[in-house]
Amino acid sequence: MQRVIERSGQSAYLLLCTMTDGKGVPLEKGERLGKVAEELEQAIRNSLRRGDMFTRYSDNQFLMLLLGIRQEDCAIVVERINGYFEKASRKNYLKYSTAPISEIREADDCAHFHNMDSMWGE
Repeated sequence: MQRVIERSGQSAYLLLCTMTDGKGVPLEKGERLGKVAEELEQAIRNSLRRGDMFTRYSDNQFLMLLLGIRQEDCAIVVERINGYFEKASRKNYLKYSTAPISEIREADDCAHFHNMDSMWGE
């Protein structure tokens, strides 16, 4: 996918969403995590554009690939996800981070995610 993006000249970002408790600690396995994950998956499904992709990355995380987007526009995607997320109070239980695809050079490189709170002051 990275080679396709490089050839086309498109920009792309990874958006990582972590489900946390009220103190910012990632949620552990349990009934609450399962319910929040179902609601969040539906919110993500409703929020992404046709060419974007997402996957359940771990028990408490979703990873999204956003194509043809600028870093500043990732905040718009976050707002859409939060808007579809069922309970407004639960928005505080989501932590978002981004990483540009262009920084990943080799197949074994790791993405270095940047916390969106420090980038946009949310």
